[in-house]
Amino acid sequence: MHRGKNWPRPEYVAHNMVQELQRLLEGDVSTTVELMHLLSGREVDVAAVCRRLRDLIWMHPGYEYLATAASLSDAQILAKWERSRRVVAAEGTWLHAKCECLLNGGSVPIASPEICMFLKFVQRFQAEGWTFRRTEWAIYAEAEDLAGSIDAVAERGSDICLVDWKRTKQLLSEDCSFGRHLKYPLQDVPDAGLWHYRVQLNIYAWILRRYYEVVVTDLRIVCLHPDNVFSPLAVTMLRDFAFGAAAVKVRRTLGITYKCAVFPDMCSEGSENLEACKGRAASLQILMCLP
Repeated sequence: MHRGKNWPRPEYVAHNMVQELQRLLEGDVSTTVELMHLLSGREVDVAAVCRRLRDLIWMHPGYEYLATAASLSDAQILAKWERSRRVVAAEGTWLHAKCECLLNGGSVPIASPEICMFLKFVQRFQAEGWTFRRTEWAIYAEAEDLAGSIDAVAERGSDICLVDWKRTKQLLSEDCSFGRHLKYPLQDVPDAGLWHYRVQLNIYAWILRRYYEVVVTDLRIVCLHPDNVFSPLAVTMLRDFAFGAAAVKVRRTLGITYKCAVFPDMCSEGSENLEACKGRAASLQILMCLP
């Protein structure tokens, strides 16, 4: 993991990086003078040390061992990722709960940046003429054995809008697939995070039209991450029922039998299908035909 050209990286340095590098470089002054100077400061600039190490390794590949010495072990990095995943998932779940509470007339105790953005979005959304009618609407496609939960549904005259709350960092950066596409029959869909969300919402729209006689006219993703600096990011989705039909075709072809396998966030710890969900689909990956 540490052999890439971008190692070492500031976010993955070992807690004893300075002491370890000083020990390894003791007596080596031919090419590491600048690095030793950075390490000897009262307050070490970790980012600068990492940049200098990368430059040193690029010019002198024999120093590759320094990247390993300065970095967390593979096991430590994986553990850090897992901790981060759990924290992010919990924050996303809590955000959804607060949004649902507020839309149903409740109150939340903390005026967080996310809630400030949420309230700004609601104000602008209602100014467009929309009225929220339902939250956390659980829908089900019987023949396809496919289920999902819509965060919020709004109405404006005869128009229907599905709203999906996201707490995704740098959401717009996930719109680029770098030439990658999903597998058949979604081979024309870019393999990028934002497009995965587009397909997800279009599946909801397809189920509503097919089984509930509800024609959706608008799809919105609202990103409420603190990095958005109190400005909610609303992404108008492309409504294409072919997405839903193709995705359900994939679902049927794969023969997945658990309703919650496609949307594992619907599973509870007490669900008898929980382990099956975890094993069959940890996310939308099966549904999305990801490589």
